[in-house]
Amino acid sequence: MDADRTAIDALVATFFSAFTNTNGAAPTIRVLHDLFIPEGVIVKAVGAQPEFYSLRSFIEPRERLLTDGTLTDFQEHEVHHRTTITGNIAQRYSEYNKSGVLSGQRFE
Repeated sequence: MDADRTAIDALVATFFSAFTNTNGAAPTIRVLHDLFIPEGVIVKAVGAQPEFYSLRSFIEPRERLLTDGTLTDFQEHEVHHRTTITGNIAQRYSEYNKSGVLSGQRFE
């Protein structure tokens, strides 16, 4: 099971780093196609109602923001996680921080 946790940790690190465009780096957001099954669902559980995204509906607007100059110097990193593994199923609950410059305004 330790090998599974290590693999999941590496997958999550790849996920978060895919959005990085600091110091002029090009984001590697298309790598998400390799990390998810085509039917994968991404859930944003912040606020009153969760938001559900298909892989395509998640990637496309973020890719535009990260490459058209709207969102620069952007990076995310996980600050807390909980991974549960039951048989062949794993689930990751993740908290993360992000920072960057959105339309000329720095945020964290």
